[in-house]
Amino acid sequence: MLSLVRSGPESLVLLANEKITAIRKHLDDWGSHVLLTPEQALRIYGNNRRLIFFEPVSPLLTEEEGELETYVSENTLDHILCTMINNRLISGIQEVRLLPGYITMRLLGQPSERHRIYTQGPWRPDHKQGPDVPQVTYPALQP
Repeated sequence: MLSLVRSGPESLVLLANEKITAIRKHLDDWGSHVLLTPEQALRIYGNNRRLIFFEPVSPLLTEEEGELETYVSENTLDHILCTMINNRLISGIQEVRLLPGYITMRLLGQPSERHRIYTQGPWRPDHKQGPDVPQVTYPALQP
């Protein structure tokens, strides 16, 4: 049996060009600022966490002030977005992007004699044969 599983934390990227101090304050109230890169945070935190990658983009900021910041929380992403809308901070936000989670495909069980491996045949337009041809398992049509 083949199953698809979504895993990993919910996450979004938030780019802001105005009201950066107020947005940072709301992000601190929503969750914790962690000193991790996005790759590290996505690897560490599981399904019960939410991540926001905040990047201030303004020509007035120094290089250090404009670095990507990572926030983590168990609170929902809806909560922080609603709070920011209600506090009129949306005008300072340039872009918001939801990031996809991981999709894992799992094959459960052992292939039985009812499965055949097809690697050659007239249904393949190139009729390639040999070890470099990928093998695909299909359920057998007849028992």
